[in-house]
Amino acid sequence: MFLRFIALIFCAFPILLTAQNFSGIFQPSEADLKYTNTRGWDAFESSQASYASQGYRLIDLESVRSQDGGDRTFYGIFSQSSLQDSIGRYLGWADFVRAKRQMASNGWMIVDVHGYALNERDYQYIGVWVKDETPHKIAKLTTREGLDKRIDAMGKRRYKLKRVSVIESPSGEPTFVALFHFSPVYEYNFVYYSDDSDDFKREYSERYQSNTRLIDFASFFDESKTWYLGVFQAADYEGDFRRSETKPELDATREDLKNERGLAMLNLNVW
Repeated sequence: MFLRFIALIFCAFPILLTAQNFSGIFQPSEADLKYTNTRGWDAFESSQASYASQGYRLIDLESVRSQDGGDRTFYGIFSQSSLQDSIGRYLGWADFVRAKRQMASNGWMIVDVHGYALNERDYQYIGVWVKDETPHKIAKLTTREGLDKRIDAMGKRRYKLKRVSVIESPSGEPTFVALFHFSPVYEYNFVYYSDDSDDFKREYSERYQSNTRLIDFASFFDESKTWYLGVFQAADYEGDFRRSETKPELDATREDLKNERGLAMLNLNVW
């Protein structure tokens, strides 16, 4: 059993350490945007504080374990905004939930969630808040089936799925952290999974043609396969979704879509 556990760790960790695949979701935006990548949490917090002082708020946060095993690299998308933002990092789900409740009681709403495993037992959770009193919920699920059931149950209470952060453990079993925002109308957002990239592209294209837009995306490893997860909602605006193997490729795509179609990258995934 011990040898099997070690084998699982070494099977999963090369993916966490070496894979650097990037994707972006693009939408129209009139706001000025800044894109950052910072090594180490303290440096990222300083970067966030600096942008906040200049009138920018964090709208999307990703991170990846550094390839040399050192500090994580944090990626942020900042949008020019009059809304005040705040970020916090917590060790363990219980502390994160307590922080969420305290912030909500003071009029703050989570707009992004992010998590990652430190080891098989310890997990780090990050929340991005803005000053807004919209009711919202967070949930942690250990299976895709559990996530589907929670989305359905929350939808009946008028809570729409906004983000899903997928946390991979060293043993390769994913955990799903979902963020829901209250909506005054019964409009369901839904999640789609596929272990085939071509199939996901077809689903994206078909949904786009039927006025459904991709608003969040994640890649993760489960059952010895790479899975693709998309959060979709009903909307009708020009948009795009691109995947790249390197950050320079995605940066070039970002500039092309901005110049040619006026689209901005508002959501990033790194895996």
